[in-house]
Amino acid sequence: MSFIPFFGSALQVTPHFRSLVPEGVFVPGEGGVRFEALPSSTQGEVERLLRVVPSYTSISLSIYNQGW
Repeated sequence: MSFIPFFGSALQVTPHFRSLVPEGVFVPGEGGVRFEALPSSTQGEVERLLRVVPSYTSISLSIYNQGW
């Protein structure tokens, strides 16, 4: 999950991403829940993100600029 703040602490225009990336999940277990780590990202997954994110960013910024 990500959102894009557009202003920095001095109100300068600095669009940037703030993202939550899960490192694992909590699953039911004996006597409670346990944390199960997710596998690390592969090189291919990271490369795919680097291809896809710019297009989603462009779409999000164009919606924002239209006054949403």
